[in-house]
Amino acid sequence: MRSKYLVIFVLGLSVVNQIDAQENEAIENIIVSASKNEQKLEDVITSALVINESEIAESGFRSVSDLLHSLGGINVSQNGGVGQLTSIFMQGSNSNHVLVLVDGVAINDLATGISAIQNIPISLIEKIEIVKSPRATLYGSNAVGGVVSIFTKKNSEREDYSLTLGSDETKEISLSKVIHNDSMHYGFSAMLFDTDGYPSKTGSDVDDPHENRSMNAFIKKDFEKLSIEGGFWTSQGETNYKDFFLSSISQDFHNSTMNFKLNQEVSEKWSYSLEARYNKDFLDQNNSDDFNHSERTGLEWINRFDVNQFNKTLVGIIIDDETFTASNYGVGVDVDFENKAMFIEHLYSKSNHQALIAFRTSNSDFTKDKDAWNIEYGYRINPNLRVMILGGSAYRNPSAFDLYGFGGNTSLVPEKSKKFGVGFSASLSESTELNMRFFDNQIDDLVAFSYVDWKLYNIEEAETRGVDMNVVTQLNEWDLKLNATIQDPKNLTSNSQLLRRPKNSYGMTVARTIGAVTVNLNIRRDSTRYDFGGLELDGYTLMNASLRWRVNQQLMINASFNNALDENYVLANGYNTPKRKIYLGFNYMMN
Repeated sequence: MRSKYLVIFVLGLSVVNQIDAQENEAIENIIVSASKNEQKLEDVITSALVINESEIAESGFRSVSDLLHSLGGINVSQNGGVGQLTSIFMQGSNSNHVLVLVDGVAINDLATGISAIQNIPISLIEKIEIVKSPRATLYGSNAVGGVVSIFTKKNSEREDYSLTLGSDETKEISLSKVIHNDSMHYGFSAMLFDTDGYPSKTGSDVDDPHENRSMNAFIKKDFEKLSIEGGFWTSQGETNYKDFFLSSISQDFHNSTMNFKLNQEVSEKWSYSLEARYNKDFLDQNNSDDFNHSERTGLEWINRFDVNQFNKTLVGIIIDDETFTASNYGVGVDVDFENKAMFIEHLYSKSNHQALIAFRTSNSDFTKDKDAWNIEYGYRINPNLRVMILGGSAYRNPSAFDLYGFGGNTSLVPEKSKKFGVGFSASLSESTELNMRFFDNQIDDLVAFSYVDWKLYNIEEAETRGVDMNVVTQLNEWDLKLNATIQDPKNLTSNSQLLRRPKNSYGMTVARTIGAVTVNLNIRRDSTRYDFGGLELDGYTLMNASLRWRVNQQLMINASFNNALDENYVLANGYNTPKRKIYLGFNYMMN
C-alpha cells in the first residue's frame, strides 16, 4: 500500500515540476458548507466539490446516490432497488459518519444516524456541495467523514416542466417556478415519481414498486440591511421490499425539513443570522404496527465579525431538541435528547496564505463536554501551485437504536475520530487542473456487538489511509474528468478490511457539446470488497451515458442509459442491483 502512495506522490511531483508559470483565470465556484461562510472553491483548504445544476442534468443519473458514487473518495451501498436503504462511505468512514443536509438542515435520522438520501429526488436539486473532511466543529454529531449539502432549486429564475419515462414502467413528472422581483424572491418545485421497480432481493422474481411525491418551496424578502427567508422540503411515499422469507412487505416514508432564517447586517464589521429549523424522518410499516419516528427542532445563532479584509471570525450557539419514538417487534422506545453547543471559527486569507481554525464544545443529555476541532493551512507557491495541510477531530453520538434497540447499551460513549491530510492543487495548463490529497482517518470507540452477551460496546477501532486524485482537462474539445481513490480501509480490532469499502476506485467522465447535442459518458471501476460473514464481493465496472438535445431555447430532449454494459454486480450481499436501464424525457422551459 505504501509503495502505491510513493509512486503516486513521485508522479505528482514530476508533473508539478513541469508547471508553466502562466496565470490562469479562476472560475468562481462558491461554496458555503466548508466554513458556513461564502468562499471561492479554490480558496477552500480541505477536499471539497461543487456539483452545479447543469452538471447534474448532463450526468444522466436518476438518483443522488448514483451521482455521488461516480465521485472519487465516495462509495455507495444499496439494499436493493429504488427507494431502498442507501449507505454512503466517504474516505473509509462508516455510513452514519456522513452528515447530509437539505438547504442547511441535517436529515440523518435518530434511529441509526443514517440519512434517507434515497428519498431526495435529483430533479429538485440545484447544487450539491461535498466536504470530504470532518466538520463536527460546525455541524456536530455525524460529520465524521464529511458533509453532503444539498440545495433545492431557488436561485435561477425559471419556469420549467419535465417528463421522464423509462425502464421498469418508470414515470416522473416535475415542474418548477422561481421568481425574483427586486427585493422579493419566491418559488416552488414539485415531483411525482412512480416505478414498478425490480426484485430487491436475490431469489425473488417479484418486483418491488416505489412511489415518491416531493415538493420544496421558499420565500425571501430583502430589506436594506435585513433579509427574512423561509422554506421547506418534503418527500413522502411508499417503498416495497422483501423480508427474510422473501415475502413482499412495504413501508410508508415521510421526510421533511423546514427552516426560518433572519440575516442582519448590524455594521460593516458585524452581521448575524438567526435560524430556526425542523427535520422529520418517519417510517411506518404497512404489514405490522412497527414504526420509527425521528424529529429534530433547533435554533442556531451565528455572529460573523469581519475584523479586517484578511480576517473573519464566526461565533455560533446551537440548541437542538431531538425526539425519537419507535415500536419494533413489540419493543417500544420513547426518548428525548437536548443538545447544546458553541463553536468559534477563524478564517485568514492574505496574499499566498489561507488558514482555518475552528473549535466546538457540546453538551447533551448523555454526552458531557464533547469537543471537536479543525486546523487547516494552505500556501500558494505560485499562481499555479498550492500546497495544503490539515488536521481535525469529530464525533458521532450513539444513535437511539445503539442506546435502546436490540443489544442497546445506555453506557455507550461517542465514537471519536481524528484526521490528518496533506495535498496540493496545480494548474498544469489553461485547461488542466490536478488535485491530490493524502488522508489518514482514525476512528476510536466504534460501537459494535459483543457476541459474548449480545450487547453493544465501544470496542472497535478503524483506520483508513489513502489518496484521492482528481484531474480536470480538455482533449480535442472533449471535457475530461478523472478521479482515483487508493485506500486501505482497515478494521484494526479484527485486522480486516472494512465492510463494503473497496481499496481501489477509479472514475472517468467525458462530455462534449456538438451543435445542439451534449454527450456525457461516465465510467466507474471499484475493486473487490467484503460483506458480512467474510463474503468477498467481486469488483465491477459501471458505464452510464446520456444525450441531451436542445431543440430550441425552450425545449430539451434527454436520453440516459444507466449500467449501459449491463454489468452483473453486487453492492450488498443478498440484494439485487439494476440491470441496464433506459430513460427518455423532455424538459420545457418558459422564458
